Amino acid sequence: MLWITVPSVGVLPSPQSIMIFFVMLSVRSLFHDAAIEAVCWIGAVVLLLFNTASIVAMIRHYGEDKTHIYSVDIRHLDAGR
Repeated sequence: MLWITVPSVGVLPSPQSIMIFFVMLSVRSLFHDAAIEAVCWIGAVVLLLFNTASIVAMIRHYGEDKTHIYSVDIRHLDAGR
């Protein structure tokens, strides 16, 4: 789920996972205890999993409600004319 499929290239990591990884590497020198660093890495993975799950749910929900959303918009546009 943390990967994006690009037809011409294959599978790439998502921009969000690249950014989280870069931030964790950037602040790594601030951790003075290995346990704190491990907790932060686990938190970063959990964050990526929840964000990916919410994006997938949002895309699925949009697919289910697309006709309802746009039909209401079209009705309101027609009513305004």
